[in-house]
Amino acid sequence: PLDSDEAVAAMQTALDSTSSRAVLLYVHGFNVSFEDAARRTAQMAYDLSFDGVPAFYSWPSDASLLRYLADENDVMWSVFHLKAFLREIALRSGAEDVHIVAHSMGNRAVTQALREFACEFKAPQFTQVILAAPDVDAEVFQRDIAPALTGAAQPGSTRRYSATRTMQTSSSSLTTSARS
Repeated sequence: PLDSDEAVAAMQTALDSTSSRAVLLYVHGFNVSFEDAARRTAQMAYDLSFDGVPAFYSWPSDASLLRYLADENDVMWSVFHLKAFLREIALRSGAEDVHIVAHSMGNRAVTQALREFACEFKAPQFTQVILAAPDVDAEVFQRDIAPALTGAAQPGSTRRYSATRTMQTSSSSLTTSARS
C-alpha cells in the first residue's frame, strides 16, 4: 500500500498524462469485494471512454448477501477514511474535475462525508456526484442530505437514481419525479 504522499504523487503523475485532468471516483455498495470494485471502476471508465484517472474507494464490505447488517456498520465506520481520501483528491491531487459515483450502500458513506465536507469548505469541491441505487431513505435524503450536498458539489450536479424514484438536486431546489 502507498502512504498518502505517495498516492497523491501517483495520482498527479497519472493526471499529467490526461488532457482533462479529471478523476472518476467510484464508491461501491453492499456485497462487493475489493476486486469487484476495482473491476467495476475499470469497466465504468472504459464504457464511458473516460479521459482522466479512474479511482475507487473500497470500504470493508463482507461481500456476502447474509452480512447486510455488518456492512451497514462497516460503511459508516469508513466515513472518516473516505473523507480523508476525498480531501486528498480534492485538495492535493491537482485534479480540475472530480466526479463521484456512489452505488447502493456506498451512498451512505459518500453522502455523510460530503455533508461534513460542505460544513468545512465554502466552495464546492466536486464537479459531479451521482448516487446510483442509493441505499438511503428518500425522506432522509430530501430533508438532510440534499441540502448539504448542494454545498459540496457544483450546483445542478448531484443526481440520485433509484428503481422507484428519481431525484435531482439543483442549487437549493429538489425535484422529485413520479414513481416508475
